[in-house]
Amino acid sequence: MVRMVRGNMMKVLRCRQWATGLGLMGAGVGLMIFNLGATPPDLFLPARVVYIGAGVGLGWFLVGRVALAGVQVKDVGLLVRNPFGHRLLQWDEIESITLGRYVLFSKMGSVRLRDGSKVPLFGIQHTESIFNSGDRQAHEILESLNLALDASRA
Repeated sequence: MVRMVRGNMMKVLRCRQWATGLGLMGAGVGLMIFNLGATPPDLFLPARVVYIGAGVGLGWFLVGRVALAGVQVKDVGLLVRNPFGHRLLQWDEIESITLGRYVLFSKMGSVRLRDGSKVPLFGIQHTESIFNSGDRQAHEILESLNLALDASRA
């Protein structure tokens, strides 16, 4: 269960396996592209700058933005931390919190708002593969978020 301190959440809820995988992939891909610009001695300066910049930028985006996405429970609602920004959803705006498909991605958490729109929860993604068939972390996080939603309505 989620530990609360004075009504505020202490940490950001996210699926560990998803965050670890993306973080390692981002660091690896960023480092590979960075090395394409840093190591060849006969590379022209503009190409070197592009490779180094792309490596740093992609690594920062995958590690610093995508892998650290998640949800934080607050007294007034949910703070959704997605790769392109943060959004505070008030409890009275939220209709439901579910796990389902989002565009091309596998099952991930989403918040349906009372106005009919959906807000994806990128940090809560159900990972299921032949190597990991029993991952329940996304379901457990959504259960705790739904309990917090029910408690806010009471």
